[in-house]
Amino acid sequence: KIYVAGLNWKMNNLLLFTHSFPYTKEEKTFLETEIIHLSEKFEKVFIFPRNFNQKIETKLPDNVRVFHHEIYYPFNRIKTLRRNFLLVIKVFMLELILSKDRFKYFKVGFRALNNLLLFINNADRLKTEMEGMEIKGNIICYSYWFAIWGNILPILKYKSANIKKIVTRAHGYD
Repeated sequence: KIYVAGLNWKMNNLLLFTHSFPYTKEEKTFLETEIIHLSEKFEKVFIFPRNFNQKIETKLPDNVRVFHHEIYYPFNRIKTLRRNFLLVIKVFMLELILSKDRFKYFKVGFRALNNLLLFINNADRLKTEMEGMEIKGNIICYSYWFAIWGNILPILKYKSANIKKIVTRAHGYD
C-alpha cells in the first residue's frame, strides 16, 4: 500500500523517474504492476525515463503519459553558475560543514562543481517542462532508482513550490 500523510491522492500528480521504463524489459518486471496501482491513486502519472530510444514495451493506463528529458543535454556552465550562485555556495557550504571528509571536496572540487551544475541545469529544465505541461495541484516525485535522479530531484523540489514529496528507492545497484 502507498500512503503519504496529509495528501489527498486524487489532487496529486506523480512524476515517476525511471532508467528506461516503459521502453525496455529491465524495469518492466517491477513497474508493470506498480504503474497500474499508481495510476489508480493519482490523478495523472508522468513518466520520465532516462533512456528512451526504443519502442514502448508496456501498455500504460490512460492517465499515464511519457515524457522525454535528455539528462546530458549541452548547457552553458557559466550561465548556470551565475544564475544559481547562492545555491551552489549553499550546497558546498553544507557539504563542508556536514561531511566527515571535508578535504575531499578540495581535491575533487571542479568535478563536484561540474556535477552540481549538471544537476541544477536538469532541475531548471524539468521545472520549465513541468510548467509547459500545466500540471495542476501537488506533485510527488518518485525516483525508481537513486542514481542521477536522486541528485536532481531535491534541487527541483527546492525550486518548485508544487513538489510536496520526493520518494526514491535504493537498490543494490545504487
